[in-house]
Amino acid sequence: MNLPKIIAVVVTYHPQWSELHTLLQATLAQVDSIIVIDNGSDEDSLKHITEFAKDHPLVLHCLDQNYGVATAQNKGITLAKEHGAQYVILFDQDSIPAPDMAAKLLEASMSKEAAGIKVAAVGPFYEDPRRLVPSLPFVSLQGLRVILQDNHDTENIVPVSYLIASGSLTSIATFDAVGLMQDELFIDYVDIEWGLRARALGFQSFGVGNALLQHSLGEQIRFILGKSYCFHSPLRHYYQFRNGLWFLRQPHLSMSEKIGWSSRLLKRFIAYALFVKPHQENWRMILKGVIHGMTGRLGKY
Repeated sequence: MNLPKIIAVVVTYHPQWSELHTLLQATLAQVDSIIVIDNGSDEDSLKHITEFAKDHPLVLHCLDQNYGVATAQNKGITLAKEHGAQYVILFDQDSIPAPDMAAKLLEASMSKEAAGIKVAAVGPFYEDPRRLVPSLPFVSLQGLRVILQDNHDTENIVPVSYLIASGSLTSIATFDAVGLMQDELFIDYVDIEWGLRARALGFQSFGVGNALLQHSLGEQIRFILGKSYCFHSPLRHYYQFRNGLWFLRQPHLSMSEKIGWSSRLLKRFIAYALFVKPHQENWRMILKGVIHGMTGRLGKY
């Protein structure tokens, strides 16, 4: 049986070569080829990738500036389709897949497709090594509630409402039906918007408990009352609140889900305001994000 052609799309932005090299080596053993989309890094950041590509099935496509993760992913998916891919795995530069991750994701996707299910994406159980306790990456929206499911180290394939992009596997046929990422979001909520847009079109995403990914989520980890939280820069907080409020105005969520999501944004606002420095800059950027999100102003800040 000939397996479908899988191409990995890796988005980079001033990558640390040792970290990226580990990702590329781990991924090449599992896929047919890799397409690296660079978002305007300097030449020094790119020289290692250029040298690596000479001896490996890797294509480097450089954008002339930082167009955001959504545009970079879209370019990579488009190029993967042109190169004959049937499935695409998306990666951030700070992720490392387990040796059998791609095989387990493909097996899960094909089994669901064989059962007549319209599969949006399948994704791994990811762990952030900086956390004291494992993440709960499989998210299911159920009315006002956001259910975080722990299916690590199991054979379970669980339905989820959406997946983080890094490590997720999607067929080209699904991208053709659902469409690509929302370019104007730039960063944050890109994968959530796509996943819930796919859900609205009758596609289902799945978390695969025994497919594993190491992934750093957030720029810094803070421990508050014994729990770990991911925090970002003031600029990323701008995008989170801008895109979050824009997202609430879209038709992908039910009214109860919108209420629940609004509650999450409010809790995040309180946490950022109280615990994240610099407080004044965070307040300023969050306020701008709120205003732009409510007025529909998107794109690069």
